[in-house]
Amino acid sequence: MRSTSLFHRLVASQLRKFTELKKCPGLYGDLEEMYAAKRKAGIFTADIWFLGQVVILSFHYLREHFFWRFVMFRNYLKTTLRNILKYRVYSLINIFGLTIGMTCCILILLWVRDELSYDRFHEHADSLYRVLETEALDDGRVLTYSVLPAALSGILKSEYPEVIEVARYKTLGTRVVESGDIRFYERGFAFADPELFDLFTFPFTMGNPGTALSKPGSIVVTEEIVDKYFGGQDPIGRSMRVDDRLEFQVTGVIQNIPANSHMRFDFAVPFETLAEYDRDIDGWDSWAYNTYLRLRDKTDHVAFGQKIERVIQVHDEEAIALLSLQPVNRIHLYSGSIHGMGGDGSIEYVYIFSIVAFLILLIACVNFMNLSTARSSTRAKEVGMRKVVGATRRELIRQFFSESIILAFFSMIASVGLVTFLIPGFNTLSGKAVTFHLLSDSQLAFCLLMTALIAGLVSGAYPAFILSAFKPAVILKGSTRSGRTGVLFRRILVIIQFFFTVSLLTGTLVVFDQLRYLRERNLGFDSEHILYMGLRGELNKRYPVLKDELLKHPGIRNVTAASDLPTNNRASMLISEWEGKKTEGKQMVELLWFEDNYPETFGLEMVAGEFFSKEKPSQIEEGLVLNEAAVKALELESPIGKRVEENRVIGVIKDFHFYSLHQKIAPLIISSGLEAYAWVFLKIDGEDMESTIRFVETTWKQFAPAFPFEYSFLDDRIDAMYRTDRRIGRLINVFTALAVVVACLGLFGLASFMAERRAKEIGVRKVLGAPVSSIVIMLSKSFLKWICISNLIAWPVSFVLMNRWLQEFAYRTSFKPQLFLITGLFSIFIALFTVSTQSIRAALTNPVKSLRSE
Repeated sequence: MRSTSLFHRLVASQLRKFTELKKCPGLYGDLEEMYAAKRKAGIFTADIWFLGQVVILSFHYLREHFFWRFVMFRNYLKTTLRNILKYRVYSLINIFGLTIGMTCCILILLWVRDELSYDRFHEHADSLYRVLETEALDDGRVLTYSVLPAALSGILKSEYPEVIEVARYKTLGTRVVESGDIRFYERGFAFADPELFDLFTFPFTMGNPGTALSKPGSIVVTEEIVDKYFGGQDPIGRSMRVDDRLEFQVTGVIQNIPANSHMRFDFAVPFETLAEYDRDIDGWDSWAYNTYLRLRDKTDHVAFGQKIERVIQVHDEEAIALLSLQPVNRIHLYSGSIHGMGGDGSIEYVYIFSIVAFLILLIACVNFMNLSTARSSTRAKEVGMRKVVGATRRELIRQFFSESIILAFFSMIASVGLVTFLIPGFNTLSGKAVTFHLLSDSQLAFCLLMTALIAGLVSGAYPAFILSAFKPAVILKGSTRSGRTGVLFRRILVIIQFFFTVSLLTGTLVVFDQLRYLRERNLGFDSEHILYMGLRGELNKRYPVLKDELLKHPGIRNVTAASDLPTNNRASMLISEWEGKKTEGKQMVELLWFEDNYPETFGLEMVAGEFFSKEKPSQIEEGLVLNEAAVKALELESPIGKRVEENRVIGVIKDFHFYSLHQKIAPLIISSGLEAYAWVFLKIDGEDMESTIRFVETTWKQFAPAFPFEYSFLDDRIDAMYRTDRRIGRLINVFTALAVVVACLGLFGLASFMAERRAKEIGVRKVLGAPVSSIVIMLSKSFLKWICISNLIAWPVSFVLMNRWLQEFAYRTSFKPQLFLITGLFSIFIALFTVSTQSIRAALTNPVKSLRSE
């Protein structure tokens, strides 16, 4: 029969594990004897007494445990502070290097988090999708579009139970909006189904989201628009006039669209309003509308995309489009190859910046490890004495890790202050609006704490495991040095450090060269001193008269018109019939409408035939002009006079870029027709622009008094196309420069320590007559060898990675071998400059000082 209860046995077992009483068998035996005596009064009384003793012992154990932990932490902190004061230069290099590394890491983390946050604020973000269509062409091209026929949404909603809701969405360029005496051009004007506000989380501050767009003539605006047009007063029921012909009543107000949304609008009106602009809103012919849907939970969007893949072909036998779904939260970063509305982000840049952040932080950690390794012999006696007085290796490991982690947290605190100071400038540089509120952002605070912890653990790994292994008997005899292992490890760290640095330098030069190439590449047309304006309302019908009036000014050299800007074409079609067709299938071509003097204004060249002429009206009515890419795609050997669909080719124009240089020049068909013109272009001289623009404004007000005068220069438009690329380039340049600074800091500290360690040798050499130059060469040549090895490793890696990055551009610069020479010479220069500052200082030191004491 057992003498104790089951409760007693369980509590005693846990007590032994928790308080380690098994190490004190006498105390535990006393407790058991007293428990046996108490049991005579009853098991319940004994168990209660025993439980009370457990609580008392546990309290004392916890108090002692945490007290000594606190004492040890305080001891580690004192040791760290003493080492910082004792080795000021090395400690400052470590802290400053880690601070820069963490600052870069935090800034990049904020940038990456902002990029990844797009469209994730919607309540149903994980079940929202955009419908895409993909067309595989006979020439091998595969094109993906985000615009679809209007009739598709009804089919998806009625025939597929997996779909909860569908909404169509369309923006239609710039609209003129007025309310009372206030009138502006507005670019954020959207046409949408009422279900848009069921799909997406755009919170209403006024009005009912379920009915806000249910009636014709209703309009939903943002809070910013309320302030702009109504002075912040209640706008519900107030009237707004659009394009001087359509009247709307405000039925709802939403919060301003967040910056991390791919969908940007300030006005939303019923989708059916597009019929007022002669748009097909019910059929399958007009491929111009974005279609969004929400799937039911647990629906596989890939499988559903395959299910609806051929929906359009069922209703349009000639269509070759295959449907698929794209998650809404991937639109911003994964739409580079998709034609239509999408984000201007790139997942490649997210990867690049994440790698850069990791490399900079790693370089800073390598600095710490390198200096700690080099200084290992100076702390050897400390390790020996600690071991003699009873310190175990585990305690020494804990000490060194604690020191590095404390230094890392010092650096983190400094970097937090630095980031707070740099955020405004960083936002200006990156074009972002990121915020840094550490106290209110628990996720960011946790990431920073983990970053500091990891940096501390990585930085302190070598000193913790190597220094703690030193044998006290050998140490105290004074024979311990870092040895060959320590020297080899330092060399490897320097090579790794400059491998990363050279790789970043090479990548930066490639990015800079590619951006320069994009900026300087000939677009195939002359964009200098070209001013453009939109032909608003019915102004395109009066364009000939407007043109004649504008040409009266001597500062205006030419005036022409077109359907689109030369950098942003919006029309395309599939053609299936052309004379001389050699294979079955269809060909996708871009469409533009140009006035007869367009080539003269933009400096375009004809390579065959002729352009449209007013003296030949039949050309304007029935003629076509192809670009060289179209001639090649249609495989036309002698294109002049050939029939394409129902028209005849009258000329071939030299290829020019009508998209950004990220895309190849596509086949293009040019027609002419007054009714298609949407933009007027003025070629002006640069002598008296102010006078010319004033004349243009006066003329504009005569012809279109209901529309505000607004103009832009084509050069500015082209410049804006590559704004994101330039911002990315600037960010990479800045962070690479900081990486070089961090690497030089480590090299500076290591060179300083090496000079300090070899002070007596330098003194002896000087006494024996060695010149300063030979001493400098002696101290520098080993570093030079390590840097050369770093370059030889970094070059092939950089070539593979950056050549892959260049493949993202349709038009790209070649990878120039001289970039390797530039990065090699630059890395050697900064290394020698950094090391030489310490080498020269050591060589110029009076040898008496180094030889006077042992």
